[in-house]
Amino acid sequence: SEPIADITLKTGEYRVFFISRSISGFALGASGGETIQLLDAAGNVMAQTNIALLNADEVMLYDGGSFRNSYDASPGFSNDTHGRKLFLEGTQVQELPVMISEVLLRNVSALPDERGMYCDMVELCNLSDEPVELDRYFLSDDLQERFSFRLPRYVLNPGEFIVLCCDGENYVSEKGWIHTNFGLSHGETLVLSDYTGAYVTVVAEAYGEDISILRDKDGKYTTGYPSLGYE
Repeated sequence: SEPIADITLKTGEYRVFFISRSISGFALGASGGETIQLLDAAGNVMAQTNIALLNADEVMLYDGGSFRNSYDASPGFSNDTHGRKLFLEGTQVQELPVMISEVLLRNVSALPDERGMYCDMVELCNLSDEPVELDRYFLSDDLQERFSFRLPRYVLNPGEFIVLCCDGENYVSEKGWIHTNFGLSHGETLVLSDYTGAYVTVVAEAYGEDISILRDKDGKYTTGYPSLGYE
């Protein structure tokens, strides 16, 4: 187990913690049956629960006395209809730790994928000072379906870039190329969301063959020649 960071929770406030070996020092098994405990600094058990066998995207919700299984996750919000609604609506923000740093429509000769094919591409960059687990994030071309494509498990280091192929084929190749479950069209809104529902947007516009939309150091988007995978 690992100690929780020095965080003060106000009454009624929620905080989401990720459980993985790289972050918390342990992981939960997929078959359920384990017990998770919350301990104080002296090692006394403050709360505990047994983890049920859960299906994909199914969660355990505490609703004032016991846990119940549900598909209506609301991380960061109350475990009720109102909390679910707030989570789904999300909050548009100016910046996330991971940002859309480049968008290329009409990729004619700039960068081929692992098969030698030229598809629309999106570059993400970790702007923070800490490694980020990419599967905390979702990418979509639809504001109403912001969680349609969950990014695969990958640790993106500070300042690191990763390039995604937006071709609707939905797979990760043996060489590590990520292909999304949607393609891009001129004028669509590209949405990057985190696990709390906070999101940023970029309008995907085609300015010409092999011309990218680029995020500069001031956070503004301009156009220029592609530099996918690089600053």
